[in-house]
Amino acid sequence: AGKARKPRVLLVDLDPQSSLSFLFGWSETMRQGEPTMYDALVEQKQIPVYRVREGIYLAPASKKLISIEPFL
Repeated sequence: AGKARKPRVLLVDLDPQSSLSFLFGWSETMRQGEPTMYDALVEQKQIPVYRVREGIYLAPASKKLISIEPFL
């Protein structure tokens, strides 16, 4: 039959502390200028998805999410 499909998981981090993003190796300081969930929500841009491991993808948080309430 066909090739077996491997599971894929998307992790969406919406916490300004970015604990989930940090756990999977995302550093806002090291990846400065790259889009985060803040950009997707505030600027209505495409959700940024980065591959962090085989089958695991991350939409990272930003410290700027702490000030997002007025935009929601």
